[in-house]
Amino acid sequence: MKKKHQVFVSSTYIDLIEERKELVQALLELDCIPAGMEMFPASNEDQWSLIQRVIDECDYYVLIIGNRYGSLGDDGISYTEKEYDYAIEKNVPTLAFMHSEPEELPVKHSELDSGKRIKLEEFRKKVQRKLVKYYNSPGDLGGKVSRALIQLISRVDRPGWVRGDSLAGDEARDIIEKLRSENEVLLQKLNAIDTLPPPGTTNLASGDFEFTISYEGYNHSGNFNASWDDIFRAVGPLLFNEATEPQMRKELSEQLVLYIEDEAERNHHYTNKIRFKIDSDSFHQIKTQLRALGLIKLSDKKRGIKDTATYWTLTSYGDQYLTTLMAIPKS
Repeated sequence: MKKKHQVFVSSTYIDLIEERKELVQALLELDCIPAGMEMFPASNEDQWSLIQRVIDECDYYVLIIGNRYGSLGDDGISYTEKEYDYAIEKNVPTLAFMHSEPEELPVKHSELDSGKRIKLEEFRKKVQRKLVKYYNSPGDLGGKVSRALIQLISRVDRPGWVRGDSLAGDEARDIIEKLRSENEVLLQKLNAIDTLPPPGTTNLASGDFEFTISYEGYNHSGNFNASWDDIFRAVGPLLFNEATEPQMRKELSEQLVLYIEDEAERNHHYTNKIRFKIDSDSFHQIKTQLRALGLIKLSDKKRGIKDTATYWTLTSYGDQYLTTLMAIPKS
């Protein structure tokens, strides 16, 4: 499978136009993709994040140093040095080339600012701590870049870029089959997670643990106890699809009136159950607990703008738990 390598070309610009032309030509002859500062306004600090992203996408980095330090960023460091430092930080394989006789270059191609000359010398010393090759003309640079890059590619393999239509035949099928298998494994793991209680729920009241529910009835208010399984069994079937909070409270009230222990009181409220209602504090505690146990969740179904009600539905785990809770076992 043939791939092209992308190479970032870093240097000052005006003084090294001819060198960059030779370097780009050498890269094209090697079937590489050149990338560099021509794409960016180097004095614009806002473009630095874009430059970083392009370096991240490059397989190799080539630096040319003549006799100028270049445009400075807001931090007082030239963009060329910033690019070099970033490539080193990201472990992008790097080649560096310096002019062998920078003092012989024309004045217009030399750094005249004394402060920048000091920074240029410090930059040279930094780069020379690693392997550096020297050139004496644009043509000489092109040949040396070609040879050095061929050696680097042979030593350090990089991802490169591949045409989409080159992934064909058995290789493409193998890749697709591998991805399909990995996808199935991930789906199985996700499904397993969906049908398990959330972490931390073992410390919460659930199952046979009872909860004291307050209610308001016909000419009488009071309390009764129901287990969390009883509560979930009472409201759960309503949520196989989804329901609003008023619907949930009404369903709980109608189903749980039968849990009042005193028979006379139970019959009285059942006869007048249209006026029997679980109080708001108890309802909100029930709703919060069932959500904390991972049994119910807010519905994410899209609705009309005028529908401002809050809807609840079962989670995957809640659906499985309720089915097990309500299914009829073998006698």
